[in-house]
Amino acid sequence: MLLVLGLTFGLRADGVITADTWFNLRFGQRIVREGLPRVNDDVLVSLGARWVDLQWLGHAAWYLVWAAGGLIGVVLVRAALMAYVLAGPCLADRRKSLRPALVALLAGIVAMPFCAARAQSFAECFFALSLVLIERRPSRGRSLALVLLALVWANVHGSAPLAAVMVGWRWLSSDSDDRKKHAASELSLAVLCALVLVVTPYGASVFSHYRGTLGNPLLRTFVVEWAAASLRETPGFFAVGAIAAVIVVRAKAWRTDPFGVGALCAFVLLGLWSVRHQVWFAIVFARYGIQWLDAALPEQELAFRVRSSRWARPVALSAALIALAGSVWARGKLARDGFATTVAVVGDAAARGERVYIDLAQADRALMVDPRLRGKLPYDIRFELWVRRDFDLQGALEKDRSARGLARWERWDVVWLERPEEYGPVLRELTRSGRWAVRDVAPLGKILRRAARPRVGVGG
Repeated sequence: MLLVLGLTFGLRADGVITADTWFNLRFGQRIVREGLPRVNDDVLVSLGARWVDLQWLGHAAWYLVWAAGGLIGVVLVRAALMAYVLAGPCLADRRKSLRPALVALLAGIVAMPFCAARAQSFAECFFALSLVLIERRPSRGRSLALVLLALVWANVHGSAPLAAVMVGWRWLSSDSDDRKKHAASELSLAVLCALVLVVTPYGASVFSHYRGTLGNPLLRTFVVEWAAASLRETPGFFAVGAIAAVIVVRAKAWRTDPFGVGALCAFVLLGLWSVRHQVWFAIVFARYGIQWLDAALPEQELAFRVRSSRWARPVALSAALIALAGSVWARGKLARDGFATTVAVVGDAAARGERVYIDLAQADRALMVDPRLRGKLPYDIRFELWVRRDFDLQGALEKDRSARGLARWERWDVVWLERPEEYGPVLRELTRSGRWAVRDVAPLGKILRRAARPRVGVGG
């Protein structure tokens, strides 16, 4: 399992740094240098809107990792976090058997598409740790640990309500005697875990974040990660879900482990409702699937034993070296892509009063490199601040080839498209119009310049 993780993060190291990652790093940089942001003064969409950065601690943590270790540090820390949630239960099982590793690998099929470094990466570990704590017998130490965990979690990611929900579900799924015996303590613990959600620099204003995400139907319509699951987009989730269902049925796990089975079913439904929730399903399956698989299979099936574990450390070291090598390669690729030079060109245009447009993935990275672009870029991924007009405009920019749609481009003077293939039809129409000059800035896409403006060059 560790070797698979090492290969994954070694071969996909550049995929760990996505639009979400740059967003985390950018606002981590702002928090460390300027303090907590409270108003959107970075991008034009919702400019001046009050913004609650619920994930401020996660942003700051990732920026500190970046400041200390650069891209290599980010990739290795992300790999370690993923290893904890997937391989942790497998290692804790302490059997030299194929079964725990098989469950971890199945969970990894679902979780690996979410390997990007972002605030949720820390929240996944908090969720996995909360399951470990919740399983323990009620005690003051356990309650204190869960409340402190929920407190930190509430300042890291919007999934923090899961702590209170899982404590409550643990109490409800226990047998009647335990339910009566621990009713006061467990319900009080669930309430405390819920109350700490407001123990943030933003106080009760944090609920505006939940309203803008969970309560915003536009996200499921326009944002891929918030959309409903489909077999075409996430086949691994459906395949592993089917395997998990067979294991649960054969093991009759609802009789012996109603807490785990109930949690798994809940996250199956959430994963179907929105793609971004599938990772929680993977974590629950990695945690409890080992026990269910034991009950589902005859004793001799998949009971492969390893006579010696002397190879374990070399394999773990090899996995770490593979991830490190991939990180070094990704860092070199990032350093050679000419991004800083291109940003400087666009920054110069913005400084001259020209309006610039940079599409999604690179916007926050551009702000990190050149502060002159602050307040001049169109948008970033704070979709909770968007209204339908903002989503419709972006859809028009990507697809609308009508005269009205093309006229929307006239609001910009310099356009940098990192993914020009997504704008293919529009790009062809703009080129044919004769009013725009197109210049390749491989591997960073294309820069478009309105002919009426002074010429913009790249690299001098």
